[in-house]
Amino acid sequence: MSGNRYEKLRARKVAFLLVVQTPRFRVRHQIRRHLSQRASGKRLAAGAASLRVLPSHALRYTDVFQRYFRILKGGVMNLRAKFVFSIGLLGLILLLLPSTLRADPIIGTFNGTANCIPFSCDALFGISTYQQVYASSAFTGVTPFNQINFFLALPGTLDSGTYTIDFSYTSQAVNGLSSASPSANIGADETLFGTFSLGGGATPSTLAFTGNAFTYNPAMGNLLMTINISGASDGAVSGFYDTDSSGSVTSRAFFGATNVADSAGLVTGFASVPEPSSMLLLGTGLLGLLALTARSKRHVPPTAC
Repeated sequence: MSGNRYEKLRARKVAFLLVVQTPRFRVRHQIRRHLSQRASGKRLAAGAASLRVLPSHALRYTDVFQRYFRILKGGVMNLRAKFVFSIGLLGLILLLLPSTLRADPIIGTFNGTANCIPFSCDALFGISTYQQVYASSAFTGVTPFNQINFFLALPGTLDSGTYTIDFSYTSQAVNGLSSASPSANIGADETLFGTFSLGGGATPSTLAFTGNAFTYNPAMGNLLMTINISGASDGAVSGFYDTDSSGSVTSRAFFGATNVADSAGLVTGFASVPEPSSMLLLGTGLLGLLALTARSKRHVPPTAC
């Protein structure tokens, strides 16, 4: 075979490899990728079917996680953006979780007794200070909170007045508060929770106060709430809130016209709720999440060469 004929055949073979075999390889590669995606889709569908037995809020969180991992895997964000996105998503999920899943403690159990002190009959009893102790054993561990809740037993009218609430530790035991003086019960780390004004009106089903954060560590002693009351005026009908009079996890003392210490402490819920600035931050993060989700839907990966 002459040299020229050999070179021509060799050139035709190279052209065949470039024009014919390379597109065939591309097609085979795309077919394999398509089959792999179909198999992944079937596995995802099977997993979604198994999730239908979960509660509706669990399905919502599962959908959030699936979208989250799709966005991270898609390569739309750099490493820093992925980190910020992850922190924002975690905060959002914690915010959306029901309080029972967040383990917000409620200290005391309603046992058929109720009390109008200190939110609905202070003027009647001439009360200027109210204290309540909570047993450290009633808490499962370190408990940060910035909201306290009291639960209505019998409706009526709230007092009008100013209520200054402090929290501290105390060495006094449940059913061991001193009735001689409020200062005899106050221990370390006395912290202002907040000053609140009640303006009368109907007693709410849950009376909530949101104030400064306090982190309670049961290892440091029992928890003491001190409420200083000024300008109290009673409404037409006293309202009553749930009380635990068992004396096992809480008890009270009040001071004024008469000083009394007994076991009738109010059932109290402790919760950690987002502050307005945190809500703004989470809202901004949510807008970013929506924008990134929309961007990921518009993102089309380049065709493989």
